[in-house]
Amino acid sequence: MELNPNIRQRWSIRLKHYDYSRAGLYFITICIQNRLPLLGEIVEGKMLLNAAGDMISFEWLNLTYRLVAMVLHAMS
Repeated sequence: MELNPNIRQRWSIRLKHYDYSRAGLYFITICIQNRLPLLGEIVEGKMLLNAAGDMISFEWLNLTYRLVAMVLHAMS
């Protein structure tokens, strides 16, 4: 495949010889546009979700019903 010089290219962060089809743990970071607190706010070190945050949390926790091989691990 020929690279288009008009398109900015990114380096791959994937490990060269790792089999990504294997079972494993993945860390997911969610970054909101312009880092705005759109899902709630942090008060005394705890996340207090607003209505949008509650909706995202509900959908996240219910992923395991659609993706039966998926397991969610609690964050400490």
